[in-house]
Amino acid sequence: MSGSTAKKRRNRKVEYTERVLGEALTELVREKPLRSVTVKEIVERADVNRSTFYVHFEGMEDLVRHVERSAAEAVIGYIKNAESRGEGAGDILDGLFDFVDANRDVLFWLVDDNVTGEALELVRDYCRRACVERWIDLTGLSEKECNCAITYIFGGGTALLRDWYRGGFRDTNTIRRCYRDLKVSTLAGFGLA
Repeated sequence: MSGSTAKKRRNRKVEYTERVLGEALTELVREKPLRSVTVKEIVERADVNRSTFYVHFEGMEDLVRHVERSAAEAVIGYIKNAESRGEGAGDILDGLFDFVDANRDVLFWLVDDNVTGEALELVRDYCRRACVERWIDLTGLSEKECNCAITYIFGGGTALLRDWYRGGFRDTNTIRRCYRDLKVSTLAGFGLA
């Protein structure tokens, strides 16, 4: 086996192990508070040896950080792809709702009350960095006004997604319509529609 093939195989094994550990953590955190979840429970649920866990992660906090960062990276990756296609803020927000609807484990790590909130902070920080300069150029708003707009849009959108999540994803069409209508009026109010 060539070195390149062996490396790809190892990377697949690493990705697999980290994925099943993350999935086990997600399942357990849905059942009980994060602070109550143990490494022992995770490795049993993932069917992975405890020593294997420690090859990949220093401890519980490291795994949690990895899973939350992965969730944030998935959302940020979606946004970057949409930006590269030339989509504007409105289209990106519409697509983002569809993205989290299709990736509910990602949504879990963004809005569940039982997680640390790091994933949501990473996404918000990316949006702030990505939007402020562009919005200043588009609207003539000050940096402070653009930051206020991002806080308002992000906070409202997050609250709506959190309510939808807490409600067991009921009334998806109503929530989607409200999300889009509020997005349109909010973006228009800030001169971004």
